[in-house]
This record gives sequence, structure tokens and C-alpha cells, in this order.
Amino acid sequence: MIARMIRTFARDYLSQNIMKLTMVFAFLLLVLIWVSLYFQAIEEYEEEAEDVLRNSANLTRAFAEHTLRTIDSADQAVTFLKYQYSIEGKSIDIPRYVREGIFSNLPAVFLGVIDEHGDLRSEQTHQFKDSPLGRIPVEWEVNTIEKLVEGKIISDVQDGNHGEMHPKSRDFVDEGIPFIMASDIADDFINVERAKKITPEQYRRLRIGFSKPGDVLLSHKASIGFVALVSSTLPEIMLTPQVTYYRVGRREALDPEYLAQFFRSPRFQVALKGLAKQSTRDYIGILAQQKLHVTYPNRLPEQELICTTLRSQDAHIRDLQNLQQKHRFLKTALMQDLLTGRKRVTELLLD
Repeated sequence: MIARMIRTFARDYLSQNIMKLTMVFAFLLLVLIWVSLYFQAIEEYEEEAEDVLRNSANLTRAFAEHTLRTIDSADQAVTFLKYQYSIEGKSIDIPRYVREGIFSNLPAVFLGVIDEHGDLRSEQTHQFKDSPLGRIPVEWEVNTIEKLVEGKIISDVQDGNHGEMHPKSRDFVDEGIPFIMASDIADDFINVERAKKITPEQYRRLRIGFSKPGDVLLSHKASIGFVALVSSTLPEIMLTPQVTYYRVGRREALDPEYLAQFFRSPRFQVALKGLAKQSTRDYIGILAQQKLHVTYPNRLPEQELICTTLRSQDAHIRDLQNLQQKHRFLKTALMQDLLTGRKRVTELLLD
């Protein structure tokens, strides 16, 4: 009886309110659809925003890399011309290098060398002469190192002690006179901190190899062609048989810094290493070194101007190398964060 009454009530209630229930259900369904669409729209917007930022970052990176490559190509071209000019001087033949494809990686080529008067150097505007090193300006000199020694322009050429006089590993001390090997010369710099040391007493007992400020050092055994200029902050250093010092006697004729720059030039390095390869191991003795040629302006101010220009470029190269090292450290730090999830890419983009 009671069950029949409940079914009758339910049937009557539903028949009277079915429309209302349908409308409520439809409303809830509509709300659910709109909420789903809203969150889907937000997700798609975030994905689109990330894609736009990612594409922009890729384009920016590509443009930056292209710019850096262009600048690097120009820097390489200028560096090449710098060294070739230190060898050839006013006779430098830039069109020949262009024809040979030396500058083929440049987007455009307009290269030249301007002298101290602002004039473009060429065979049409300056006089040149033939020499063992090719065409050089008429006011330049070219001599073998042997001739420079005979003329007292270079007063002394000497390496370190050989045989029994050579300090042994047991003679080295923590503090003392730097004992310079070829490996202690790098990037035109003498690393006295890394160098072995000998006592002042042993230093005074040695016969040769006493280098002084202003000497030009040249490695000639095993590691060939490392060059450094001894600074005034190194009053006492001793050389090993791996290193030769060149001491300029007539500084009114030849600047020691110019001699060091010339020793670093590609043509001299090629000639030096070519002679060194003629022995069973890489080695070129002092007598063989003296057969090499050196070319230099006969006016000291021009030598000094060349040195100033090259020194500026060397400083710029060191700055770029330091900047590159900083970016490497930064990348390493970013890899630690990004590849371990401590920093999220999405968060970085939203910031």
C-alpha cells in the first residue's frame, strides 16, 4: 500500500517537474562545456605563446650567431692582414689573397692597409724593392740574424746550460730564480709561477743562460716557436737549453718588441719550424737560427707604430677569449640548472 503511494507520488512529481529537471541538466551541461572550452583555450594560448617565444628566441639566436660569424670572419681577415703586413709591409698584395680565396667566407670584401698619413698602401703610391722575403718597401731592411749580430744590432744570442751544468730535478726549490723551459712560455707570456725554481747560489754558479729584461725569448727544442718578451718585472731568470734569448744591442735601429712580433709572424714561424723538422726530433740550434731573415723598417717610429697596432689587436683578442670563457662558465651553470629541473624553461620564458 505504502509502496504504491510512493510510486504514484514519484510519477506525479516527475510528470509535473520533468521540464524543470531537463532545463537544470541542460544548464549544468552547458556550464561544463564552457568551463572545458575556457581551460582548453587557456592551455592553447599558453602553448601558442611558448611557441611564439621559442620561435622568437630561435630567430634571435640565429641572427646573433650570424652576426658573430660575420664579425669573427672580419676579425680573422683583419688578423691575417695584420700578420701579413708585419711580414710584407707596404708590398702586401691584398687582391692576390682575394683571388686565392683567403677571404671567401666574408659576405663582402673591401680590404686595404692605410699608412700613418691616411694613404692606402699600394705599388702605385709607394716604392718597393725585391728581397729574400719578397717585395718590401724601399726604406725597409732585410738581414739574416747572423748579419744583425755582426752589425751589433743584436748583441747576444744564447740559450741555457748543457751537460753537467744543467740543473737537475733534485736542484729545484719552491722559492728561487725562475728556470724557464719552453712549456713556461704561452700566449706571449712567461709563466714564472709555474716554472721550476733554482737557488740564487746555483744561479750564480751557472755559466750561460742569464736572461735580462728586454730580451726576446724563442723556444727552439721540442716545442718550437714560442715567443715572449722579458718584462722589467723579471730582473733575474735562467733559461734551459730549450730556449734562446735575443738581446738587442742597438735599440735605435731595432725595437725588441718589434723583433718579438716578427718572430711571432706566420712566415717566420713557418721558416723556423721547417728548419727544425730537418733533424730527427724538432730542434733548431743557434747556428741554424742565425740563417733566418728578419725584415724591419729602418725608422724606429714606424716599428713602434707597428708594435702599438699589433699590441692593441692582441689585447682585443685576449678580451674576446676572456669573454668566451665567461660564456662557457655561464653555459655550464645553466646546464646544471636546466638539465636537472631546478630551473624550468617555461618559467624563464614567462619571466
